[in-house]
Amino acid sequence: MLKIGDFSRLSNTSVRMLRHYDEINLLKPVKIDSDTGYRYYNAYQLDVINQISRYKELGISLAGIREILESKDDVNFIKKYLSVRMAELNEESQKIQKQMVLLESTNNFLAKDAQCMKYSVILKTIPERKVISLRKTIHSREEEGMLWIELDKEINKQRISLSKDCHSLAIYHDHEYKDTDIDVEIQTTVNGYGKDCDNAKFFAAPEQKVVSVTFRGSYDQRPQVARAIADWLETSDYLIDGPMISIFHVTPYETPEPGSWVTEVCYTVRRK
Repeated sequence: MLKIGDFSRLSNTSVRMLRHYDEINLLKPVKIDSDTGYRYYNAYQLDVINQISRYKELGISLAGIREILESKDDVNFIKKYLSVRMAELNEESQKIQKQMVLLESTNNFLAKDAQCMKYSVILKTIPERKVISLRKTIHSREEEGMLWIELDKEINKQRISLSKDCHSLAIYHDHEYKDTDIDVEIQTTVNGYGKDCDNAKFFAAPEQKVVSVTFRGSYDQRPQVARAIADWLETSDYLIDGPMISIFHVTPYETPEPGSWVTEVCYTVRRK
């Protein structure tokens, strides 16, 4: 018979462990001495203690270990539990491997461009929304500002109410980056629809899963942002599945100071 309190045979850690097992009803002592408070365990329970230690080494939770012990050595039940744990470890291993690849890739990228870490890549969803939209082919990117002026005129003309959670964004429909003859669509979220015309259309824009980077400053950072997103995609489970989108949080319309502009570059994505 082994008793808690025999410190020549049990470490303080083991004593605390057995007390915890008692508290959570995982392993109750045969008896507790009312005078000394010692907990007594028989030889069979020593074997159970060893089983608990072995299952803990496999990473199984105490709640899971209790279920296994309660199965009364049901081999099929234990094999099923171990298979689940193996699947969990396999998933964790794959995540670790992806992180290792991403760390190596990021480290290599840092060697080439020390500024890359300023661009944090996230996965997010742009919700479904009502929009007023204007789409045209412009000769240069500098002309994009004229589209916003044109759209703003139509909003004021029709007295359109803008959504409180307003998204003002530009979608670049060309399949590759272009500096001339750019197919661009601009959108602003609205509370209700107006009348379609040559200058604008109203419709419900669908929900979009996107990979995104938000940055502060001038728009000439877009190439670095695109590289950061491409680097993220190399080690992710996602592929680009749509055009580039720019969401304008703080714009030249609100402040002429480029250092205060806040822009979010997104790409629509899907799982591989």
